[in-house]
Amino acid sequence: MRQVNVCTVVFGLGMLMACSGAFPETEEGKLTISSRKTGNVFFEGEKVSFMVTAENLPSLGELRIESVDFDGKVAATAKKSRYGGGRAVADAGFGVQPLGYYMVGAKVVKDGKTISEGESSYAVIVGPDKRKYREDSPFAIDVAASWFFRNEKDLKAASEVVRLAGISCVRDRFSWSGIEPEKGTYRWGWYDRSATIQHDAGLTVYQIFHDCPRWASGKKDHRYAPIKPSDMGDFFRNMVRHFKDRVKYWEIWNEPDIKMFYVGKPEEYAAALKATYPEIKKADPEAKVLLCSFAMAPGEFAEKIFEAGIADSFDIYNVHYYGNPKGVVYRLKFHKRLMEKYGVRKPIWVTEMGAVHPVAKKRDFETLRGEAGYLVKAYVYGLANGAERFFYFIFSDFDERGRNFGTVNRDFTPRPAYVALCNLTYLLGEGKFVKEEEASGEGVECYVFQDGEREVAVVWAKERQDARFKLDAAEGEAFDVMGRRIPCSRFTDGRFEVTVGPDPVFVKAKL
Repeated sequence: MRQVNVCTVVFGLGMLMACSGAFPETEEGKLTISSRKTGNVFFEGEKVSFMVTAENLPSLGELRIESVDFDGKVAATAKKSRYGGGRAVADAGFGVQPLGYYMVGAKVVKDGKTISEGESSYAVIVGPDKRKYREDSPFAIDVAASWFFRNEKDLKAASEVVRLAGISCVRDRFSWSGIEPEKGTYRWGWYDRSATIQHDAGLTVYQIFHDCPRWASGKKDHRYAPIKPSDMGDFFRNMVRHFKDRVKYWEIWNEPDIKMFYVGKPEEYAAALKATYPEIKKADPEAKVLLCSFAMAPGEFAEKIFEAGIADSFDIYNVHYYGNPKGVVYRLKFHKRLMEKYGVRKPIWVTEMGAVHPVAKKRDFETLRGEAGYLVKAYVYGLANGAERFFYFIFSDFDERGRNFGTVNRDFTPRPAYVALCNLTYLLGEGKFVKEEEASGEGVECYVFQDGEREVAVVWAKERQDARFKLDAAEGEAFDVMGRRIPCSRFTDGRFEVTVGPDPVFVKAKL
């Protein structure tokens, strides 16, 4: 279902700031940019159009509207409109535009001076009719939908925009204390409706928590484990039974290896996990249990819970990482060593990793532009180094202790990272990692994936240069991080050549 997407700009301030709630809306000089597409997400081949309205303006002036692409170049300009009577209205039709990320700006000009202006963003992506959705896709994202979107309208919009990015599995949140405030008393509330909305949108839900009710721990602080491990087992048996048709993955505690979410003893966590795992399997034998997500490299906490014998009490190992994208390579390596030490052979998921921006810079265009390349590298490094599934953190605009995350703004309009995600999932398809390929050039990295019968290379370098590499194909097509076609050459020795730089480039074999 479609809905009208409307963003409002305060006089003299940018759209991106107002859309995310940074400033209160006023009636003076109000300028509105809206489309009939959820999140301003248009499909390839569709005509792009907006309605622009400015209210309470000085009489007589001119309304100017244009869009700018990912490279900062003017992509389209709407016909200028004269207005009178203090109100300006215009239909901004940009026609069919190439795949990519765009900013649309509007301003009211009188006597050569700008008196009101605003911006929004939009995306042109490959439509769902051209995609192949797979429940076991390695491409996933953390949405935290139950906590971030507290009404059906917002959650349906968020779920739609997530699904359009080619995503089939999302990471959510719940509270044990909120659901079972007293032993045996269950209040499913919004969690129930939230799971249904996401499921109906085609998303597989994966749930996590990091709290324990006071009645179970005996503490006011929710960061402690239950006194009786069986209390957690009882809770999850009922929880899984209730949600078994909508939720398939359960994580037993978020980041307990740091004090932010857990202050109990490692042995107490291990006891709770061992009591809970069999109860989840009783309620739903098909459910998968994730070990707690490790925020850090293996340390005392990880060692002690494995020493306590938890190796048979989970199905999926779970890692988080933040920082330089290549750092996840080493984080995975260290955790794989721990698994080898204790004889554990299970899939590894990276369930949080994302670009971190200071809140003050989160809407700086160059900062956001850089996140597009970061996102692609994060997925590639993770999947190329043993992660079975990768969850980017996080879908929607989120501030935490002076840091900002997100692939879309709070009104679901895109940031460049969202468009990069859309193209990543489409171009890599199955996303099965094959090998790291040697490539010519200084500091060039090349990773080859399999999508059905076709190989796809993802290539980048620190500096802009031409790079050559081998790909098992007679012909190939090259695309930039926004999905736009770029030049690509093939030589008689079977090597391809493409110009690369810090932003990844995709070269896909043609059938």
